[in-house]
Amino acid sequence: MRIWKQRTACALVLALSLTHCVEQSEGSGGVGGSAGSGGSAQACGSPSSAFAVCGSIKREAPPDGSRVLVIWSVEPSGYKFGEGTTSGDQYVVEFESAPPAEALFGGTLGIGIVLIVPPQLGDLPDGPLEQGFDPLTESWIGLAVTDAIIYRTGGSLADWDLAFPPNDYACGGCIFLEQAFDEFEPFDCEDGLDLQGSSNPGDLVYLCDFT
Repeated sequence: MRIWKQRTACALVLALSLTHCVEQSEGSGGVGGSAGSGGSAQACGSPSSAFAVCGSIKREAPPDGSRVLVIWSVEPSGYKFGEGTTSGDQYVVEFESAPPAEALFGGTLGIGIVLIVPPQLGDLPDGPLEQGFDPLTESWIGLAVTDAIIYRTGGSLADWDLAFPPNDYACGGCIFLEQAFDEFEPFDCEDGLDLQGSSNPGDLVYLCDFT
């Protein structure tokens, strides 16, 4: 169980029971060879994946053909790297390699926001997003509202990121702070991303204010 400090005026998030799984590359424990935040888990994703996480979508299942995208929070408008698929109320998102330095704050710390987009969005290649395009407000029909995928190199940009394994992917849950920017703490990816679907995207708001 994960417990977050509730920020004043923050919307309550209903905790629902999920079953999730995470895959680390065989024999390496992840991209950088550590166990990440996972531990033993049923494999998901393709055999070539360096890291994958899969599970159930809360609230509403997205339309057939919807995709999962990971948008890494960097200036000026974000960087798309990593995606996955949905099938009914199930999803998988996976990575074949470590994220590029351009997707990381200072080339050191990556915070990947996981969202679901409809089939009509079309292909979105990996790379920096065009300024003015914001999938978080324009196109998404699902969002991991309190969680993120974290990638840290061997360096550090904040005290909290040292809790995450170096040179590896991990799952991070938001810690809500009242007098400072919010932070993330690692959790076992088997516990599941808080990925929610909605036909009315305005119902879903990313709650972690980390910048």
